[in-house]
Amino acid sequence: MTDRPVDSEWPERERWITLAALVLVPLVLGVLVYQSFLGLWFWTDDFIWLRTAAESDANVAFKEAFTYPRGASPFWRPLVDLYFFTMYELFPLNATMYHIATLAIHVATGTLLGLLALRLTKSVMIAALASGLFVISPTYSTMIPWATGVTAALSGLFSVIMALVFLRWLDGGSRRWLVFALLALAGALLSKEDAAALPAVLVLMTLAVKQPRRLRDFRGAALLVLPLIALWLAYALPQFVAVFDTDEASRFSLGWHVIPRLGIAMSWVSLPFPLSFAAWVDASRWVALGVFTLVALVSAMRRAWLLPALYLAAVAMLLPSSFLTGGFAPRW
Repeated sequence: MTDRPVDSEWPERERWITLAALVLVPLVLGVLVYQSFLGLWFWTDDFIWLRTAAESDANVAFKEAFTYPRGASPFWRPLVDLYFFTMYELFPLNATMYHIATLAIHVATGTLLGLLALRLTKSVMIAALASGLFVISPTYSTMIPWATGVTAALSGLFSVIMALVFLRWLDGGSRRWLVFALLALAGALLSKEDAAALPAVLVLMTLAVKQPRRLRDFRGAALLVLPLIALWLAYALPQFVAVFDTDEASRFSLGWHVIPRLGIAMSWVSLPFPLSFAAWVDASRWVALGVFTLVALVSAMRRAWLLPALYLAAVAMLLPSSFLTGGFAPRW
């Protein structure tokens, strides 16, 4: 008698192997690349949140975090305020634990992005590659040694969760998946302003899955994404209010002043192979832009790849990161 499992058992085993790969690849790469950063101390904006956390109790922290338009910190990022309050209660000034927490969030995002790539491409190799390259991409390297970088890490995590559950909704899932997608989008928006770029990803995702060809199809697709666009508008429109042109407002805001910076933001996409993993090389940004353009052109020749490839490129460019503005800019 052989120990080899029957054929019907292989799919289950393959699923576990795939999941293990998507967990281990970003985890191993993340630890190898970022371990030297874990012993660094706090710096710059870190002390803004640390001081706020140190001077608050639970009631004050939860109340002031959601005070609009100016929260407990100079930025209206309620979930980040609550994160720092919780971390300060657990690990007051243990900077290493803050860096480990950010790395854990970043690795988890890499795993989820791998699952998203697997869902779109059906290729384990592409999924593992996307997961690993995302984690070591120097675009995100500043998040780990800088405790404040958790703003980008949290927003990125919620963004990918939103994409996964929204795909389930697009595939005909029940309304609970739409609720989950709305909650995840809210989490991304309340973590960092850069998440306001996500509607572009939502539209691309809807087109990739539904592939509408007639006007009626486009209307149906629009209705599926409309609730998330409405939530985005509820977040973005108030930030155009005049109060955000005063000193009492957040230092970062959504407004027409960001238009000239969009080109700069797009050029800040970098390849994961710079001279140093700790920082990216300026020239690599333009090389990366060329690579994404080449991918789009090649995909156009293979129609089945076009929308998934363009969508993944959009995720890479629009996902909130340490220095990728995604449509927001300082008011000064």
